[in-house]
Amino acid sequence: MDSKFRSLKKPKFSSFEEDSTGAISYKVEEADEKEIFYNILLIESDHIQRRELTRRLEQEFDCSIEAYGDGREAYRKLKSHDFLCDLIICDVNSFGLNGFGLLNSVRNDPETERLPFLMTCETGDYEEARYEKAIESGANGFIKKPVDFDELYHQIFYLLDLSIIARKKRNLLVTALPGSRVGEVVSQVGKFQLGGLEVTTDEVNLMELLAEGPSISSGWESSTVPRPEWNLWIEVLVGASRSAENLVNRWRILRSDSRYHTLPLLVLHSKDSTVVKDFKKDILGDRLLELYEWPCSDERLASVVASLFKETDKQRRNAIMELRAIESFLEKHQYIEAERMLRSLEVVPNIVTVRILISKALIGQNRLLDALLELEMGLDCLFQIWKARSLLPPPKHLDHLQAKESLKYLLRAEELKQLVWLADRTVRVALDLGLQERGLENLQKALQVAPDYKALQRVEKIYEAFLQEITKT
Repeated sequence: MDSKFRSLKKPKFSSFEEDSTGAISYKVEEADEKEIFYNILLIESDHIQRRELTRRLEQEFDCSIEAYGDGREAYRKLKSHDFLCDLIICDVNSFGLNGFGLLNSVRNDPETERLPFLMTCETGDYEEARYEKAIESGANGFIKKPVDFDELYHQIFYLLDLSIIARKKRNLLVTALPGSRVGEVVSQVGKFQLGGLEVTTDEVNLMELLAEGPSISSGWESSTVPRPEWNLWIEVLVGASRSAENLVNRWRILRSDSRYHTLPLLVLHSKDSTVVKDFKKDILGDRLLELYEWPCSDERLASVVASLFKETDKQRRNAIMELRAIESFLEKHQYIEAERMLRSLEVVPNIVTVRILISKALIGQNRLLDALLELEMGLDCLFQIWKARSLLPPPKHLDHLQAKESLKYLLRAEELKQLVWLADRTVRVALDLGLQERGLENLQKALQVAPDYKALQRVEKIYEAFLQEITKT
């Protein structure tokens, strides 16, 4: 395997055991998952310093170092297909191709133009003009020699964070209310090498905004390349703030939609924000959401953004693997195992889906009252999503009649299927428990939320059958 990978064993849950003391353990099969880690290209003309830098960096960052004294050789390595570079550290006076020549080559090549570049220089050559030339040419940092390793490590941590942000041409959406300090935030975020950055201070329909995705460049073709998507959403609560209830509604909408359950959210807030304190009560456990005090340094902001991207990549893999294991348990009628895994999910992929899976596990254990509670919470989630979407203004590009029509379809096709399933199971469980009134209340809520004609017809049929059953009893 190439140096750009290291092996990390990710567990696949295959069975579940509980001993006499009640301790839980999983038997696991180990899958060969691979994870990219940092690769640094080092160009240093002095072989002693080159050796020392290599040793110190590998020790501090657990990374792979490709070290050269000649700039031309280093550039050939950079262009080879067996090396994925995350950071270049280059001596100004390297042999063959000096630091400025290599920097120019890197910045003028579309394949490497986004790479973080740190330049080093002997103290005698450390002049203001040379520093300014390096920064103007596109260097991300400048270190004088002999190297202060604390300063070097500080800059490398920041630049590796930038590498994570730039690696996949991430697209970033910034939302804020009019009057907020969004311009200052965007100015700071704009220093990162992003694929796309869009800002809105209008109270637009959040889901429509997310669904539209980043502006598509002329080179994008739907037949060959996936449509661009948002990779991070930043909500700015500095200068103008939403209510905690409004913020919770926006978060709930985001996390309930399967398309965005792994979209990271960064909430930037002022030091004295009371809204954030109330918001924290509702979002505990969401590891793809970060609340961060602003203003902050470029390094700190890059660090929190990069950590969200790393967590997103990790959780996407783990969530898919865990849900497959849970569905496998349910198929094998291993309901206790399925419930335990569902209760221990670190990141909830989709709130309604998880409620449905938990209710299936509880019904399988004949714990009907608990199942009814989960089913009701699933219906309530859909109701809250529908209600929150109905309060948001429609997209600007729709005229009044189109906007009014669009409100009829506030639930997606997948959510309407979930609605019908929840309505049906809620009625069955309520009847088995002799709780007809609760069944009726839940059905009435489902009817209110089902604007789609076919879904409405199906819920109405469930409602009629329910009334007939009540009449018989």
